[in-house]
Amino acid sequence: KIYSASVLDRVAYNPDTDNPGRDSDMITRALEEAGNEINAHMSVVYSLPIEPTPPVLRQLCVDIAIYRMCLTSDKLTLEIQERYRAAVRMLERIADGKVGLGITRDNVTANTPVIDSGSCVLDAERS
Repeated sequence: KIYSASVLDRVAYNPDTDNPGRDSDMITRALEEAGNEINAHMSVVYSLPIEPTPPVLRQLCVDIAIYRMCLTSDKLTLEIQERYRAAVRMLERIADGKVGLGITRDNVTANTPVIDSGSCVLDAERS
């Protein structure tokens, strides 16, 4: 099961405010924190930012962001916790050189940033 960015919207829905709806600030903070966590691992192996961002990092970013958003609400489930743990394990394996990103350092070019300045940008999935 792959979480899409629309799951971020559902997790960030806040019915308890004067203006119920999607909490964009929560999503932005969670994506920035997830990007920082990913960058900490990737900086061991790659120069940052990694552009274009491999799809595996995009998915790990969403999984980590969802976990972080659920930490501050009553929406944290065992599945979300396990997906976060699996994401961290995958980042550790990439940093250890046990798993690749499907790119070589020569293939890292400045095209469409996804992880940059500590944040994850999910342009294609957000529309």
